[in-house]
Amino acid sequence: AAALASRVSPPPGRVCPGSLRLAAAGPTLFGVWWAPRSDSSAGLLAARSPDGGRSWTIPAPVDTTDRGVNGCRREPPAIAADSASGYVHVSYAMLAPEGPGLFFSHSMDRGVTFHSPVAIVYGDGLGRTSVAADGDVVIVGFEDPNSRTPRVGLALSRTMGHIFEERILPLSEDVGAASHPLTAVR
Repeated sequence: AAALASRVSPPPGRVCPGSLRLAAAGPTLFGVWWAPRSDSSAGLLAARSPDGGRSWTIPAPVDTTDRGVNGCRREPPAIAADSASGYVHVSYAMLAPEGPGLFFSHSMDRGVTFHSPVAIVYGDGLGRTSVAADGDVVIVGFEDPNSRTPRVGLALSRTMGHIFEERILPLSEDVGAASHPLTAVR
């Protein structure tokens, strides 16, 4: 993904360095990134490229409620695009109006608009997330924001990300630290 990101033109507007993440669904490329704002918060934006990253659609807001004041010093979002359904899924960590946590949003119209975010888990440790999707099944892997020792958790949806029926905390063993979750589903 990093090699691909270095070969695409940047999406329109300001992009926090290192925050652009990409997912492909057939010939279409989807991108999500943090866009810094003057008050040191950031908006989470997404766009679609029909030509492999040479040009981009107008960015769509994924989540604009960030209250953090750390500018671009934040974990990058995660993105998955499901070729079969056309859905685009995004997971991320941020300081929301209701508190810090890990969140999920998705688009049912190929990244044109995004549904209101849902909380995966609240907690102060705003860590990395990962998301994967295949048809009805969506999984979000995350660094547990409430654990003193780094742990990885998992949220599972069988409804295309509309509801997360199961949350497994922690998924990782208690014998050591775990971080950098990677998800896949088939």
